[in-house]
Amino acid sequence: MQELLTTLLATLQSLTLLLAAQGISVPQSTTQLSPANTASTQQVQQPIPPTQDLNTINKAKSDAIINVVCISGNSKLRSGVASGVIISPDGLVLINAHIAQYMLLEQLSDIAMQCTLRSGSPAKPAYKAKVIYINPNWINTNASQITSDEQYGTGEHDYALLQITSSIKPNGTLPKRFTYIEPSTESVVSYINTPVLIRSYPAEFLGSTITMRSLYPVATITPLLAIKTFSKDSAHATPDLLELGGSIVAQGGSSGGAVINSQGKLLGIIVTSSRKDTTAERELNAISTEHINNSMEADIGVDLNQLINLPKSIKSNITADSLLNSVNRLVNIINK
Repeated sequence: MQELLTTLLATLQSLTLLLAAQGISVPQSTTQLSPANTASTQQVQQPIPPTQDLNTINKAKSDAIINVVCISGNSKLRSGVASGVIISPDGLVLINAHIAQYMLLEQLSDIAMQCTLRSGSPAKPAYKAKVIYINPNWINTNASQITSDEQYGTGEHDYALLQITSSIKPNGTLPKRFTYIEPSTESVVSYINTPVLIRSYPAEFLGSTITMRSLYPVATITPLLAIKTFSKDSAHATPDLLELGGSIVAQGGSSGGAVINSQGKLLGIIVTSSRKDTTAERELNAISTEHINNSMEADIGVDLNQLINLPKSIKSNITADSLLNSVNRLVNIINK
């Protein structure tokens, strides 16, 4: 384990640019999205169930937010740092596809890439995990950017699922039940203009050594300002993208971080941010669990909550062919 940490630190220290400043973790949104119809969504809003204190939720759910570090040994690929959310007691993790693609390369190819899940405050190596699902629509649209210096996207379909498989510690065992955040099944429109909790591992303004040795999670409470849609048909608009304004978490490294409601449920994961000099000026966005549910159901016939309740063996096998096709496409682009 010590040799692994030494290797990771040496690799990171040799990088001339910050890990998170490369754009991997929070890609810029470049497509204009149609705003959701505010009037119609307000008409169907349901009363919010009894709430909890968001600071209390932050403490109770802190271990459900993890940090992902991927170290590249390939000159065409960059190293990256991101966040993720444990969403089930058996260790299912929801992250962005734009970081999961590197984990997929580590898992299913001979391209040099080493990814580790870290936990705690500061973040320490904790788990190894395997990709069990990455949305193929995202791969089809964005795979060509994998060797680019900076990646861009709208956030549409930008999600993936990992299964924690083992402890990093020698002879370490996994928890019988992980601390997790259950995805919300409510319509997110109920939460417009209400406070939500955001928690992640921002790292954009840190050097590589600090990122490895002293990276701390950050949490903030902010209102959900608006909801946007990826649909081009206003009559069938879906609540896909949560607009969260600017805050300290609007940094590289935060993508995949959790947006949590006052019931302690997951409303979405951070996906894009505009590029401004200060975090206060930026516009942070998250894809909603509704978008993820709709996208998954259209692709594999089950949504996120249904997948959570399946046995591990079925979860791992349900998208095997899709994963192989995705990694082959990525490898072909890298080898061009």
